[in-house]
Amino acid sequence: MKGKPTCLICNQQVAVAKEYNVRRHYETNHAMKNHKYSGKLREDKVKELEQSLKKQRSVFKSVHQVSDAAVKASYRIAHEIALSSKPFSEGNFIKKCMLMASEDICPEKRQAFANISFSRNTVAERIGELSENINSQLKNKFKSFTAFSVAIDESTDKGRDLHELKDNEWVQDLTFMMDITEHLNYVNTKMQGRNKLVTDFYDCVRAFEMKIQLFERQLSESNLSHFPTLKSLQGTPEFHADINTKNYGGLATTSCEATSDES
Repeated sequence: MKGKPTCLICNQQVAVAKEYNVRRHYETNHAMKNHKYSGKLREDKVKELEQSLKKQRSVFKSVHQVSDAAVKASYRIAHEIALSSKPFSEGNFIKKCMLMASEDICPEKRQAFANISFSRNTVAERIGELSENINSQLKNKFKSFTAFSVAIDESTDKGRDLHELKDNEWVQDLTFMMDITEHLNYVNTKMQGRNKLVTDFYDCVRAFEMKIQLFERQLSESNLSHFPTLKSLQGTPEFHADINTKNYGGLATTSCEATSDES
């Protein structure tokens, strides 16, 4: 087994494949109970032990293959759940249907289907691992690219004049919301993941409320250090460094009220 001699009696492997080591193992551990076997009787006993070991290996191999198949099926179905934009909890419903079908079609295989894990956490982990794998493959392929091509859809009213873009106040509000959305996405990402406690969520939300209050004070002083997109307007001819931040004074109050309503 794996290039090492295996004892047919206790199934232990002998570290060094030399006659001295094999003999020492037998004489130390098994000679007292097996000295009665000799001649034809000893040959039959050896064959019996060999068959027993082969059966054990066959069982282990079969279990390993079933386990691998269950994991593969779990990944494939998690992939389909992601492609269909279904909730992660959909896996439990799918497993229930699979078990019902197996009882009628192949009841002897029901346990194999039961071994497939479709819990919400498992589906989430599978999708996350698939995403990381695809991301890694793309990064590796990018290394061999000599150029990139950007495709633009010409069916989106190309050349259409958007009147909103001529409204400085509308553009300012848009850039402000882009910055706020970025901050909210950061908080949302920080609250994701397993093994999170309610106190972790509470601390995260309260910390964000404190940050919002800081933003409010900075905006009242025309300090845009935490609003890079809004700040970038200062360099455009249309604004001439004139950014009106007074409209955002109630930001902290509105955010705190929304958080209180949700909790």
